[in-house]
Amino acid sequence: MPKEKLVTEKPVKKTNDKVAIHSEKNLFWNEVGSLTIGYNIVSAENSERWLQHKSVRLATPEEVAKAYGK
Repeated sequence: MPKEKLVTEKPVKKTNDKVAIHSEKNLFWNEVGSLTIGYNIVSAENSERWLQHKSVRLATPEEVAKAYGK
């Protein structure tokens, strides 16, 4: 009888953390992606990079809801 292999790898935890940011300009960054003028939803990892740009700021959930009529 063949022996079964034991799987000792831990499953990779995937997070879907999204962050709302506001861009004053259309922007493109090779390693990160692109933003359009206004509100954009990006990953938490990419938001850290985008927030270093002077034309990008963090957006609150309240202001995003207000902008979309909620």
